[in-house]
Amino acid sequence: MHPHISSWDLYFDKDEFTFFNKNYETIIKFIRTLRNNVTNKILIIKERGIYKISMRFLVKIISKNQIYEQPENTIKCIACAVSEIIYNEYDIKMYVGIRITNYNIVSSFGVSVSKVEHLVSLIGTVCRVGCKKLIFKKVFFECLKCKEILEIKIVSNVYKTPKKCVGGCKSKKFIFLNDHPELLIKDFQEIKIQEIPNYQNYCGNFENIFDFSDENSEINLDLDFKETNEKSKEKFAINENKEFNEINENRKQSIDLKCDEEYKENSSEYYYDSNEDSKEKIDMNCANELKNKDFGFKEIDNDYENTKKLNMTDCYLFDDLVNTVVPGDVVSVIGIIKAEKESNGLYKLNIYVNNLKILKNKNILNLKKETKDSDFNVFKDISRNKNIICSLAHSLFKNIYGNELIKIGIVLSLFGGTKKFCGNTCIRKEIHVLLIGEPGLGKSKFLTLTSEILPKSTFICGSSTTSAGLTVSMIHDPITSEYVVDAGALVISDNSVCCLDEFDKLNDFKVLYEIMEQQSFTIAKGGVICTVPARTTIISATNPKYGFFKENKTLKENLNFNEALLSRFDLIFVLKDNLDENYNQELSKYIINNDSKKTSSAISTERSDNKISEIIGILRNDITQNLKMNAETVLYQKELISKYISYAREYVNPSLSTQAKNTLKSFYLSIRNKENVGIRHLESLMRLTEAKAKTELRMIANQKDAEFIVNFYKKSMNFSSKNTTNTNKKKGNNVKDIITHLKNLAINTKKTVLSYMELINELNNFEMKKSSQEIIELLNHQGYLIKKERDNYQIVI
Repeated sequence: MHPHISSWDLYFDKDEFTFFNKNYETIIKFIRTLRNNVTNKILIIKERGIYKISMRFLVKIISKNQIYEQPENTIKCIACAVSEIIYNEYDIKMYVGIRITNYNIVSSFGVSVSKVEHLVSLIGTVCRVGCKKLIFKKVFFECLKCKEILEIKIVSNVYKTPKKCVGGCKSKKFIFLNDHPELLIKDFQEIKIQEIPNYQNYCGNFENIFDFSDENSEINLDLDFKETNEKSKEKFAINENKEFNEINENRKQSIDLKCDEEYKENSSEYYYDSNEDSKEKIDMNCANELKNKDFGFKEIDNDYENTKKLNMTDCYLFDDLVNTVVPGDVVSVIGIIKAEKESNGLYKLNIYVNNLKILKNKNILNLKKETKDSDFNVFKDISRNKNIICSLAHSLFKNIYGNELIKIGIVLSLFGGTKKFCGNTCIRKEIHVLLIGEPGLGKSKFLTLTSEILPKSTFICGSSTTSAGLTVSMIHDPITSEYVVDAGALVISDNSVCCLDEFDKLNDFKVLYEIMEQQSFTIAKGGVICTVPARTTIISATNPKYGFFKENKTLKENLNFNEALLSRFDLIFVLKDNLDENYNQELSKYIINNDSKKTSSAISTERSDNKISEIIGILRNDITQNLKMNAETVLYQKELISKYISYAREYVNPSLSTQAKNTLKSFYLSIRNKENVGIRHLESLMRLTEAKAKTELRMIANQKDAEFIVNFYKKSMNFSSKNTTNTNKKKGNNVKDIITHLKNLAINTKKTVLSYMELINELNNFEMKKSSQEIIELLNHQGYLIKKERDNYQIVI
């Protein structure tokens, strides 16, 4: 005997119901398989109206091709089966939404017509978020004459009033029943996701990249997979190494946990401390094996990657998925591709999202379920490298000759520091870098290579970028009269890096103040107030105001932006084209040799031992030795380093030891008394020291890290001089100080009349917001100076 399905009319037309229908057979099969699980979770399903089912469980019931090629019909069958089980238990007809999980095949963004009505999974960055709307799926009308109720199912949110009554009256007058108990209305929201830069190069094959399982889900049917997942987590416990056990525990914690609660200040446990005598020496044979190891990444033409346009796809969210994302979030969506006709007669491909997972506060490394055992062991080997920072710098920027100081600064910036909390205030961990130099010195090359390291990284040019393109814009939709939020480059690069070339060509620098310090951006427009996260590391390059760096002027006077923005950069480097003849010969030889072959194997192992000191005189002698490129320097593939950096950014959050704090404190107080520095310089030192510890996957930044950063910072300040004013000038911008000085000068020299140029020279010794001429006019107006003939002035004592 064939059982009747009472919930059929919720999802299918009544006229289609027959015992010989293929959908009927599928529904009966689902009812028999899901009955026990749905019965156990029936109260939760009734409350949420959502039922989650694993893809790995589905393929045990029906074929994978049926799910992939007929997803909409399959989902309706599952929903009808769940509704029928609920109806049999509570005698209630209830619409249930189905969410598919564990769909591990991630598709490319090149959505084509051949995939219409197919199930796909995409991973991208949310770049546009629309407003929440309501759409009708099923409406009811009542005939005014015979009171007949007419049911109409809506397609594409467009419906028409019935032309005539289906009853015997044939009336054409109807009213809309907005309180009918079976009226079906859904929440709706439109978003746009953008392809992640460097994502395919980073992850390699798209197969089995992301596990869509919800570990906290109360309706996960794939019990075997859950046990397998638990066993895989146990494999990461490295019993032979206590420090990496601690890292493995830390990976389960949120990156936003307070660092004071995670680690005690005087903790003696950390990872691979270079001070420990028991530290294992790196096996160079193993290192060389890693160097030449093929990790399965394909070579991609850099010229093609740089010119490739990032694809975007419109996605439609429904029900509980509405208002769950903000611009800049990395999301993985499972949905059905549909073609919709537009007003101009053309068709547009959109994705109707079935399930969505937010990867917020996570690196793209997490897209591979968990880090593989082999990768984790490779990370251990890399962290044991005694000169790891040198290997990282030369591996990432092996096509750039010299400038080791800048390479190390960018490497530290990529790792970043540790996020700290002071009450409800968050202190940023991002390390911002500014490169200043004449055209043609390789600033753009640094930014281009940096933007290819981490996923979600962006490269933009200030001359072709607006403030809205950098941050967030709110666009008014003329059709719906609603505001749509579009994310800019800094928001899209949340938790990643934004390389900003031609920094001095930006139209509005004020939009960067909040982002660079507060790591968020707030926009208020049209009565809408929106705050979006922008935890982005900014690495920018700029040209000096005069085309070249003037030695007789301060850093502030050589730039087109003010000191408030300059103080937000943790590291500032000045590139100068004043190298000696010997270096110019070596550089020209390197460029000519590299131009004849595209490979980067010509990495200048022929560099002389004193090259670094000739180029930048970096740090003191003992640290300089460790930063030299030599035959023992291990070079790694860029894709492997990308994984290594992403792992450290996510799971390693160092804290400063007591000795490191004392070292940084002593250095800060010493430069505080001599240079024009502030609290932000001390915070920069702390972040850099934590980044140095991150390069070795250690959870405690020790005294050696602090000493390295102190010497590094000294040389950085000598080049860039965060001191934006002349230290030879007198500390005084008060007019009273100038009057006192002039009176003392007249008394000591017994000369009360000074020429205009003599006054100018005296006033140049003071820090003044106004020009010297304006100060002279002010003193003359107030009676402190009396103008005489031939531009002479008398000082009134």
